[in-house]
Amino acid sequence: MRHTTSALAALVATVWTDPGKARAVDRPALTRPAHPQQWLRAMTSAQSGDLSESNRTQTLALYGAPVLVLAR
Repeated sequence: MRHTTSALAALVATVWTDPGKARAVDRPALTRPAHPQQWLRAMTSAQSGDLSESNRTQTLALYGAPVLVLAR
């Protein structure tokens, strides 16, 4: 498989461990365009902590960041 590099065109992108790890409360972060402020406001502290504790997300990427595209 050939990988390519690109630059992130969104203001912010969440890098999920697996698409199946998203919860109903995460829906605003999964839309196009994403609504990160709505997503953050909707989560409780426990839900926010669960993003890392349950290995749901890996990191956030910001506009213009170089990314390695593994699949399209």
